[in-house]
Amino acid sequence: MEMPRWTIDELRTRYELEPTLTDVFVEGQFDKDILACAYEHGSTEKRAIYTADVVQIDKKLFEDHKLTSGNKQKLIILCRELSQVNQRENVRFVVDRDVDHWLGELEVGNGLLWTEFCDIETYFFEEVFVGELVNNAGKAKVKNWERFYASFRSTLKMLFALRTAARNAKLDLDYIDFERYLSVKDGAVALDYKTYVQRTLINSKAADRIDEIWKSALEWGGKFDGDPRLFCRGHDFVILIAWSILKFKGARSLSDEVIGRILILLVPRDVSRFASLL
Repeated sequence: MEMPRWTIDELRTRYELEPTLTDVFVEGQFDKDILACAYEHGSTEKRAIYTADVVQIDKKLFEDHKLTSGNKQKLIILCRELSQVNQRENVRFVVDRDVDHWLGELEVGNGLLWTEFCDIETYFFEEVFVGELVNNAGKAKVKNWERFYASFRSTLKMLFALRTAARNAKLDLDYIDFERYLSVKDGAVALDYKTYVQRTLINSKAADRIDEIWKSALEWGGKFDGDPRLFCRGHDFVILIAWSILKFKGARSLSDEVIGRILILLVPRDVSRFASLL
């Protein structure tokens, strides 16, 4: 079934004429799949869920709102533009925190819901769950779990620190795959971080800023402490689980895509974790 494509004016009219509609807009398909499952098992309320790509927004509107392009920015614009017809906040716009909570206050708007952690995938970042996937489902041969898990967390923190440093410097990087810079050393995940940062900056035609971003990334990494779900990119989390299973001689069939679908299957087991978004 082909999804509708709406302009902001069409959506404004839609909610003016039908103020009881309780639509939810999310950034992407994975978010939609997770929340659809959460609503089915954790709420008596029925809501239609749409991804950001059903909304058409002109480039000029991004400029008018002083926002870069992207699905999150699109939903923030939508929230702002529909504020008058969404006074009761029947319509919701679910957006990822990403690095935003480290760089300033999160915007408040009618129906605007920020994820509790960095993004939807990160809700699953718990040591017990990682252990179940890596050791039980994945059959990986991890001999020292404490050492492995510490390196697992540290790797994700370093990757997130680079993104935070780049955003803070208003630098739009073209991130390269980090898996090629990973290895296993003494039973732990090892990331050749300096080379990864350098290659990412060179790939982004920002080689002249390598020293600046490298220093900033190290500083940000030193600030991150406590709950890793607040300094982790969810997609990196899923990729690193799949990589770890493979490199620690576990099941070869558990790709990051398969693990992503497993996360959706697990929503009914603990739907309460998504209560703030329902």
